[in-house]
Amino acid sequence: MLKIGVYGPGDSEARTFLNLNLTKYHKVKDLNDADLIFSIGSTPADSIVHGNQLVLEVFHNYDDQVNKINQSTVPGCDYITNAVDTSVENPGIHSVDFLFNRTKAYYTDSDIVEDDSWYYMANCYKLRPIVDKPLASKIYLAPNKTYKEWRHVRRCKYRTKIFETLKAQFLSSGYIGNPEDSKFTLYSEIDLPTMANIEDLTSTHKKMPQSYYHYKPPHSLYYQNTFISIYGETAETGNSTIVTEKTYDPLLKGHFIMPFSTVNFINHLKSLGFLFPKFIDYSYDSIRDDDKRYDAYEKEVLRLCSIPLAQWRLIHGEHRSLLRHNQDLFTSKPYDTINLEKFLK
Repeated sequence: MLKIGVYGPGDSEARTFLNLNLTKYHKVKDLNDADLIFSIGSTPADSIVHGNQLVLEVFHNYDDQVNKINQSTVPGCDYITNAVDTSVENPGIHSVDFLFNRTKAYYTDSDIVEDDSWYYMANCYKLRPIVDKPLASKIYLAPNKTYKEWRHVRRCKYRTKIFETLKAQFLSSGYIGNPEDSKFTLYSEIDLPTMANIEDLTSTHKKMPQSYYHYKPPHSLYYQNTFISIYGETAETGNSTIVTEKTYDPLLKGHFIMPFSTVNFINHLKSLGFLFPKFIDYSYDSIRDDDKRYDAYEKEVLRLCSIPLAQWRLIHGEHRSLLRHNQDLFTSKPYDTINLEKFLK
């Protein structure tokens, strides 16, 4: 059994990663007694004389993550990230789909989830069967946090555009979520656990506590009354492909998805086994220029939001097997793990 030491804050994060990596381990306080030292974030334990250090860069992602890790690596340390970038050749950077593991575990595998797992919120993760939606009255669900308090953060540029476009042109056609604006609150199961219908949910006005920013997916009622999720992923620019809960949640909930992210994001999802319908034009995914990719993306978003509800109901029924396939991957697809013993020197 590996003896693991954690440098600095981040015990809960490290334990969550180890549990979802299916690693048998024993945590030790003295780092000099550890087989492996985990550092959370990008600061390794440089004051510790130890050859087996792993920096975990899987918890909070950012644009062009792999390239930025590559530019700041410390000799003797290996880095584990959930970002993927085939243009970077560095044997010390290892990609593991940690956020797939988290989504899979929180929704389908409660036996390995602890109450203090990373951003875990009890009763938030409801897995429901995919059924027909003859009474669905909205087209889309669009959770898009704009980070208004961090306007210098470039990663929210296109996500903000999505929010503003939908608000201006298709406000009545879906549910827009943005915790930066109290007018666009999307509640979760933990916020309103006894809510039984979408009418009561959408007429609720409840101020959200700070825990609103934890991993709290929108209430299942929003998904049941809509067909497609329209949103910006965490990474918008650069060469790193990063799939987060923003994508995994709607796929698991039985939604079609329309994500804006880095080039070839959809192709990466296809490589993971997810299926995509032909009625959505995903050709924007291959456009390398960020602004041009977004322009093509927005054009398709506007077309999709213009499809009549009656047609959406038919489309959904015609694609239930595809949607079920995507949902079933979260139970049939194994955890993406890495053998930590290979880092022992």
